[in-house]
Amino acid sequence: MSFIINAGGRLITYEIRRKKVKNLTLFVKPEGLVVVSAGNRVSEAYIEAFIRQKADWICKALDKVENYKGILKKEIIPENGMIVLLLGREFTLLIQGAPKDKIQIEGRQIIIYTRHSEQSDKLKRQWQLWYDAMAKNIFYEAVAELHKSFEPHGVIMPVIRIRNMKSRWGSCSVYGAAITLNKMLLQTPYECVRYVAAHELTHFIQPNHSKSFYSMLQSILPEHRTMERELNNWRLPS
Repeated sequence: MSFIINAGGRLITYEIRRKKVKNLTLFVKPEGLVVVSAGNRVSEAYIEAFIRQKADWICKALDKVENYKGILKKEIIPENGMIVLLLGREFTLLIQGAPKDKIQIEGRQIIIYTRHSEQSDKLKRQWQLWYDAMAKNIFYEAVAELHKSFEPHGVIMPVIRIRNMKSRWGSCSVYGAAITLNKMLLQTPYECVRYVAAHELTHFIQPNHSKSFYSMLQSILPEHRTMERELNNWRLPS
């Protein structure tokens, strides 16, 4: 059930979800929906009072959500005319029947030339192969370029692994000499890719987030704070 209250001149719409919980729980979803989980015996009046008590926090959370530039997609299933993000820019996806499979970028369009326009599984596979290759090439380029600055510190060029991650942009395996980058980074601007790559490479020298870590990151990538703020404008799907 959805309800609306006026909190200091601002309308807050919230949804009540009845669950077997002892305490009220509150969260703001990426699309801006306020959700309260409550037990079956908790009255709507009590929940409304709880929402009013938390109104300042809710408004701040809603403001933060409104500033997000986009919620990234875990999986892109190609459809004619859909909008997809690539390195922070919007492209229109066009599907055209053709005797030979290929995908190319033309202006602000990504055109899928395909023999499988009526075969969704094969079309999806064609897209995924292209998209994965794009991620591999771009991520390798970012890591390789940054690695030149880390090499004098004894950092070897790591193995680059790519996969979707629920809550992390990247991770580092110091002993395995590998870094893992979230494939959804491909949807964010290239500077975000560089920031995450630099962050993970720094962990080969400083395994924690100490002052020494940030000092090293600052020396390699002086603009890292600006890049981090840009990355914070993008949201992983819940």
